[in-house]
Amino acid sequence: MSSTTTSSRRISCIVADYDLKTSAYDRWNSSQTIIDLQNEGMECNPFGQGYGSMSAPTKEFEKLVLTEKIEHFGNPVLRWMLASTLVKTDPAGNIKPDKEKSTQKIDGIVAAIMALGEWMTAQANDESNPYENRELLTL
Repeated sequence: MSSTTTSSRRISCIVADYDLKTSAYDRWNSSQTIIDLQNEGMECNPFGQGYGSMSAPTKEFEKLVLTEKIEHFGNPVLRWMLASTLVKTDPAGNIKPDKEKSTQKIDGIVAAIMALGEWMTAQANDESNPYENRELLTL
């Protein structure tokens, strides 16, 4: 059994355990795993690593961290990665995690930012009427 098949099976178990609906992925070197997951019914969306894709969720992630609204339950690896994460800014003020300048591996933080970006995209594309499930709120 190939390591790609093993990886996609592990991911499929996580998808089932947490009832995940979609996943963002970095296109680099992920094609077979993504094909396997899509064949099992997982919706997988490519997520670029440039400023265009990463800036808004990185800014939102930074805001959530600074306001202590991100809970990692004391996970030492995530704390270590977060402490190692540096951001790069382009001339237009867009930001993204900088893997080259970060002092250690930051893949977990990048994955969290991508997941947040996937959620933000889903929220922006949600065409449901918020008043279908509740009445109009007035102040």
